[in-house]
Amino acid sequence: MIDLGPVGFIPLGEGRAFVVKDLTIAVFRQRDGRLFATNNACPHRGGPLADGIVG
Repeated sequence: MIDLGPVGFIPLGEGRAFVVKDLTIAVFRQRDGRLFATNNACPHRGGPLADGIVG
């Protein structure tokens, strides 16, 4: 497990990008408070997923 900081750093319904070693991940906090993480690069165009809205 990796500590990325307080959960409140990510507002409900938004995402943030974090660099962990050599990988940039997007962490999303859904409106119901659940968290999930994925690679920050869009598989179609390579754009940053953390800039979008998920869930």
